[in-house]
Amino acid sequence: MTQTAPLPKWADAVEPGRQIVRANLSERYLPGLSVAVGIGGDIVWAEGFGFADVENRVLVAPKHRFRIATASKVLTSAAVGKLLEEGRLKLDDVIQKYVQAFPEKQRPVTLRQLMGHVAGVKNDGGDEGPLYAEHSKSLGASI
Repeated sequence: MTQTAPLPKWADAVEPGRQIVRANLSERYLPGLSVAVGIGGDIVWAEGFGFADVENRVLVAPKHRFRIATASKVLTSAAVGKLLEEGRLKLDDVIQKYVQAFPEKQRPVTLRQLMGHVAGVKNDGGDEGPLYAEHSKSLGASI
């Protein structure tokens, strides 16, 4: 299920990419995955392969959102590290600076506490929903 045709400049590179993805799906017994490749600010290839839901035979679309669970910790840490290097985040700022809808707690919750998993924030449920569902308007989409 292709989102759009690859940019003409990169079309020759897409077919070998497709072959690699299909081989890995088969070799690793993966039900499905989504691939997006960007170069210079352009998405040059985005495609879904296999099933997002095997039981209901729902195909993976290029923009399908997968639950990545614990893998998100590594991705979040890398993004936070980059933003720290750029001076766009400060570890001791309260989280409301970046996620305004995060509810006030009895004690302030800082980015440092969240990154160290010592803020007392539940990993599901609770009133911390905005932390997981909202994007920071102050950081933009440049991560």
